[in-house]
Amino acid sequence: MLAHSIKRSSCYSFNSILRTLLKSGNFEKALHHFVQFRDQGFLPDNYTIPSLLKLLHDLHQPLHYRENIHSFAIKNGYLKDIFVTTGFVEMYFSFGCVASSRQLFDETPIKDVVLWTAMVSGFSHNGSGDLAVNFFSQMVGEGVKPNRITLTSVLAACSQLMVPNLGRSVHGFSIRNGIFSSDVLLETAFVDMYAKSRNLTYSSKVFERMRDRNSVTRNAIITGHANSQFPERTFRLF
Repeated sequence: MLAHSIKRSSCYSFNSILRTLLKSGNFEKALHHFVQFRDQGFLPDNYTIPSLLKLLHDLHQPLHYRENIHSFAIKNGYLKDIFVTTGFVEMYFSFGCVASSRQLFDETPIKDVVLWTAMVSGFSHNGSGDLAVNFFSQMVGEGVKPNRITLTSVLAACSQLMVPNLGRSVHGFSIRNGIFSSDVLLETAFVDMYAKSRNLTYSSKVFERMRDRNSVTRNAIITGHANSQFPERTFRLF
């Protein structure tokens, strides 16, 4: 009993140190810390695995190292933890392994907004805008409320598809559900989506109503006007 308690305490300390090293960008130290931990006979737990996946990502390690961690997680039952499952879903998407991410999602009985968002974002980043929009619709249909990251991801998908009505529907949904607020990231996503859909009227309206704008916001509105061949307006915005 005492040995088990000491082991749990050691794992907790290790995970805390590993997360701190990753947040500060000390990837080599984080790897050295993990090797020391493993050499002492300790194994990763459900808190360690997401950090390990991030570490391997930051060190640009090949996929098979991460697949080994996936096998370890399966054998030890850690995929019951939705946080771990989400980490693997994001991992496979980052390598373009869309089918593997989809399988993990389908095999997960209870899904939260973070996992749904990982799917919407993953499809969008892999050029499958139609699947991203379909998953977003399914998510809303099942009563899971999207967050601003979900909306930003589905807006990127709408930009790929260049179907203005889809973007306007998402815009209306966000306003009705109180998600559309003074958030630079989300508002910029709407500016960009409308601009890429050649709807400069709506893009300009969102832009003009923004309390705060950053360089990304300004680049989006300027590029939108330039691509639509409005040189005078483009120059004024610049």
